[in-house]
Amino acid sequence: MLKKLSDQYYLEEAPIRKMMMHLSIPMMIGMSVGTIYNVINAYFIGMLHNTHMMSAITLGLPIFTVLMALGNVFGVGGGTFITRLISQNETERAKKIAGYTFYGSLISGILFAILAFFIVDPVVSGLGADQMTYLFTKQYVLMLSSAGFMIIVNFALEQLVRALGASKESMYGIFIATGLSLILDPLLILGFGWHVAGAALAMALSNLGSAVYYIYFLEKRSTALSGFMKHFFLSVREQLEIYKIGMAELFQSAFMIVSTLLLNHFAIFYGDDVVAGFGIALRIVQIPEFLTMGLFLGLIPIFLLLTTGNRILNG
Repeated sequence: MLKKLSDQYYLEEAPIRKMMMHLSIPMMIGMSVGTIYNVINAYFIGMLHNTHMMSAITLGLPIFTVLMALGNVFGVGGGTFITRLISQNETERAKKIAGYTFYGSLISGILFAILAFFIVDPVVSGLGADQMTYLFTKQYVLMLSSAGFMIIVNFALEQLVRALGASKESMYGIFIATGLSLILDPLLILGFGWHVAGAALAMALSNLGSAVYYIYFLEKRSTALSGFMKHFFLSVREQLEIYKIGMAELFQSAFMIVSTLLLNHFAIFYGDDVVAGFGIALRIVQIPEFLTMGLFLGLIPIFLLLTTGNRILNG
């Protein structure tokens, strides 16, 4: 029998009820704390008492959603593939998938930054920025896009950690990002006076801190994926296996982006005050939404193992 309390034990031998508790509760806590992380950003911008700046970070939310979606294309696609491979004891293939996920997410972030630099003006207009918020929104979008590779990599690696059943470690990464945000937001927004650009940079650096922790965990503490950073190349067939799952995440996020853009465009007609208020309210209502999301994210490895027939059923 696998050593009790290990992540592998919960994935392969623990009773289903214990497995659900082990995977879901830390994810629910972590995702709930993640909503606090989103509120922190807006709180320190609010301390500047500038409605146009608050509107700018609200209008820029779809950019963050795009970055998150790109991370999940690699993370969810690669993570589900890895869960299946590990359950079949194909750890060497799993390491290759993890390596490709890491480097693929990093490269996509760099390409996104280059593209954003050339099309930032039409993007800002498309986000719904008016004359008063245009400059602040452009600064926010440029900084978030330039440092966005940190966010993409973080979301990708977080999914890999979850794929191993290491829900507590996934939660710890979110705690790290939230703690760094508490330090970096007041420093960059208020201390250095970088306002919306500081908010975007603080968000990216917080994600970088979390990503560094995930790399440490996967390289040093994970027996299944240790050494994954040595791998990069995959066969076309294995790449397609990642993308056919990951692209579903991208399409799902695309609908979220469209709905947010429509709401922003309608709200801007009533002034920046309405957009700013909407942005604050959105962050607050995300608390129960992310709590539920944490529950279902924690259950994904269970569904995968049960449907592939690689899980011992113990009740």
